Amino acid sequence: MDIVAYFWHQLCPVDTVLVSKKEGSVNKREGSVSKRDGSVSMKERLVSQRKGSGSKKEGLVSKREGSVSKRDGSVSKRDGSVSNREGSVSKRDGSVSMREGLVSMREGLVSMREGSVSKREGSVSKREGSVSMREGSVSKREGLVSMRKG
Repeated sequence: MDIVAYFWHQLCPVDTVLVSKKEGSVNKREGSVSKRDGSVSMKERLVSQRKGSGSKKEGLVSKREGSVSKRDGSVSKRDGSVSNREGSVSKRDGSVSMREGLVSMREGLVSMREGSVSKREGSVSKREGSVSMREGSVSKREGLVSMRKG
């Protein structure tokens, strides 16, 4: 069998090398399949952790039921805090005036932007001046062409 394989390598060595490379890539693909199976087990572990957090949510429900009795006791405290809420309304009106001040600042920025538009228009006239300079250089080039012709 070794003599047959030796003559087979001499007759077509390229085909046998390509077959061996393809078989090696098949083994690599099978190895990646096993890695995908490992990621499936990771997803199953995440599902088990989510199931564990469901029991924690049930514990929070029992705490909320316990805080209902505390809310009943704080009803009298809420009645006392109504005057404090009315006092905070005047503070909210103060923040509205702060917002109006910000609007005036934004209007000032708009006027600054309008000022920059006039500067842009000035740069347009400078660009037109550079066009005339380019036209002058064209006439110089034409003079050089006439010198070359001479």
